[in-house]
Amino acid sequence: MTKIGVLYGMEESFPPALVDRPKKGFAAPIADWLRGPMRNWAEDLLGETRLHREGFFDTRQVRKKWQEHLSQKRDWSPGLWHVLMFQAWLDEQTTPPGQTAAVPPLAPRSMMEAQI
Repeated sequence: MTKIGVLYGMEESFPPALVDRPKKGFAAPIADWLRGPMRNWAEDLLGETRLHREGFFDTRQVRKKWQEHLSQKRDWSPGLWHVLMFQAWLDEQTTPPGQTAAVPPLAPRSMMEAQI
């Protein structure tokens, strides 16, 4: 249902600033998730030995940004997310059929289970 459908007939119940504005999206709190419920998963994918062995990224730079992110010195989540998605994809490509990936799955299994 659209915003208009929800608000139809109830315009008087809401302030005009709420009704007469364009739709807005929202950003997922990836920065917080990487420091919280997704931290172990990310740490496995961003491990120094693994990054060095695979050789796709500058291990020192990725690890520096990861540590700065964890310490909340700086929010590197957008760039780290790209590296994580590549690493997760690479893991899927290099895992033989019928075997599970070396990196454990996200825990909890869904973000709804994570008490955020």
